[in-house]
Amino acid sequence: MKQVGRELGVRYVLEGSVRKAGGRVRITAQLIDALIGAHLWADRFEGSLDEVFELQDRVAISVAGVIEPTLRQAEIERARHKRPDSLDAYDLYLRALPFAYTSMPEDADRALGFLEQAIKLEPDFAVAHAIIAWCQEQRYLRGGLDQDTKATALRHARLAIAAGGETPRRWLSPVS
Repeated sequence: MKQVGRELGVRYVLEGSVRKAGGRVRITAQLIDALIGAHLWADRFEGSLDEVFELQDRVAISVAGVIEPTLRQAEIERARHKRPDSLDAYDLYLRALPFAYTSMPEDADRALGFLEQAIKLEPDFAVAHAIIAWCQEQRYLRGGLDQDTKATALRHARLAIAAGGETPRRWLSPVS
């Protein structure tokens, strides 16, 4: 799975299989962190071939419903292992998280206050830029589709990518 992730240029891989026996079908799916090979989620779905489309819908709904929160939690766990040079910036980032993930524009505004202070202290704080991009996206989608907000989200997403890549060595804790 690690090689597949490298070849595809992705961190997470959704893998599955389909088996048929008589008039029944079994579908398995698992979400894997390709970088470290860890399984984040797995499930099995069974049904009759006569109801294959209903089974397909169940699988799609289940997978779609679990991927976003599972990936969010995995990224939060990954971010916990990162330590920027400025502990004040890290503290501000942590204070922003509860507001950032409510998906409400007014909470995004509260998170942005903390995050903007954090990047003033640590301009290359990739995860703070990424959360700013997320908050700006929430403001854009739920706050009237303002093009300036969209541009700000894209700018911070690009800054996060440029500064981030994988976990910067200088942010790793000694036990990582």
